[in-house]
Amino acid sequence: MSEQLSPYDVMYLLNRYFAQVGDIIERNGGFIDNFIGDGLMAIFGIDDQRDAPLRAVNAAIQTVATVDHRLI
Repeated sequence: MSEQLSPYDVMYLLNRYFAQVGDIIERNGGFIDNFIGDGLMAIFGIDDQRDAPLRAVNAAIQTVATVDHRLI
């Protein structure tokens, strides 16, 4: 997809993606650890949350729903 867009448009989409996914991660008790190209790494369970795996999966599901419905 990025090959068909201008660099400006790619950065615009990535910034929207990172902002929305960052909100999802934070709402689920996670923290963004690192940005890696067009992806990011989030960490869950730092605060000894017993349900950290569930929070991580919920964040992933919400991210897929966001990408499917809002970004494209």
